[in-house]
Amino acid sequence: MVGFVAGGWGLKSSGASARVNKRRTVMVAQETEAPKSKMWGDGTDGSACPPADTDFAKKFESIRDAKVPTVTDTMAKFNESFARPVPSVYRSIVNEIITLNHLTTVCPMWRYDAVFGFGFTQIMDKYFSFYPSAEEKEKLFSCIVGALSGLDLQKMRDDTKAVEAFIAGKTEDEVLSMIESGSSEGPVLSAFQYVKEAEFYEWYYSRNFGFGVIFIIEQLGGELTDENVERWAKAIGASEVKIKDELGVYLSSLERLKQAEQMFADLAAREKKKAADQLAVDAKAALEEAEEAKKAVEN
Repeated sequence: MVGFVAGGWGLKSSGASARVNKRRTVMVAQETEAPKSKMWGDGTDGSACPPADTDFAKKFESIRDAKVPTVTDTMAKFNESFARPVPSVYRSIVNEIITLNHLTTVCPMWRYDAVFGFGFTQIMDKYFSFYPSAEEKEKLFSCIVGALSGLDLQKMRDDTKAVEAFIAGKTEDEVLSMIESGSSEGPVLSAFQYVKEAEFYEWYYSRNFGFGVIFIIEQLGGELTDENVERWAKAIGASEVKIKDELGVYLSSLERLKQAEQMFADLAAREKKKAADQLAVDAKAALEEAEEAKKAVEN
């Protein structure tokens, strides 16, 4: 488990990365110099190595070798709760959302905050805005979230409203000034302030956090450009590269959304024409039946 957790190293901004690299050097040195007890081996013969005497190791010692659900487990849980076909255009999106969020939520360094919740609900609403049935869409949301560890759909909906209330009436520069001042008032600023101050092993970057930052910029009227996203990433101490990557994912997904919209518009038009044609056939049959009945009466 600790080895898996270490996959989150190096995900902060350049300033934070220097701190991360320094701490990694210290950790390696500590692990190298750690005295070996007779009850521990050195790992070369398959025996267990002693726990490293580092802050990182101490923080996660309680979950050392802990069992965590696999992606397959999470996907099976979703399929069991949402036992109906997902339209083909959405199937790959659903699989990607479940897989990425599974890998995020099982990581002990991950920490839920309102920015993550805002990013999650916003991207879900955008991705599934043309889903055939509003009722089925809400059920789909619920089953996806229910299959993942540590997430609550209503909590994320409530946090989304709180984020939107915070954004309302503010400019991009005003919010950036609040971030730079060190304010932690409210769910948005407290989330950003935590990222700025957290040690590298106390915060795990996630795609939905990146989306949350992008949608905050968008709703503040800011430009969705690499340069502007980089400015925000530096202000909050998050990975500039990662958030710029999410911007690329989001912008490219807009084209997919247009394709989905057109597909469902065409489908609705075909269904409407099919229904109209059937009504015409039924009307013609009813008219012919009425004429036959009239002739029978006259004869």
